[in-house]
Amino acid sequence: MVRQYRYPQTQHAYENDLRGFMTFIGIHQPEDFRTVTRAHVLAWRKTLEEKSLAGATIRRKLAALASLFEHLCESNSATHNPVKGKRDRAILSTLLYHGLRQATFTHRCSEVFKEAQYHR
Repeated sequence: MVRQYRYPQTQHAYENDLRGFMTFIGIHQPEDFRTVTRAHVLAWRKTLEEKSLAGATIRRKLAALASLFEHLCESNSATHNPVKGKRDRAILSTLLYHGLRQATFTHRCSEVFKEAQYHR
């Protein structure tokens, strides 16, 4: 389930992270990943924060989960990546629709932000 990493400790940590999420959500079959929503991910993150885990540890756990969902999406086993929020999908949709390069989009967003700050 987890790709091979250069360091065995990294792979072991990612596997544990994914097992922890599966236990939290109650995933028993691979098909169960299709039912995971953004709310599940946010609830898991909140639980991790309540355990007073370090920020880097929480980010690693979320990165492991995001990586898994990227793989599931690429293999058509899942329709979306619930780890990524609506903002990420909105940005990607805008880029694809308008054929913009990321740098162009980022520049335009910063211009809009500066204009909004100026008019306050």
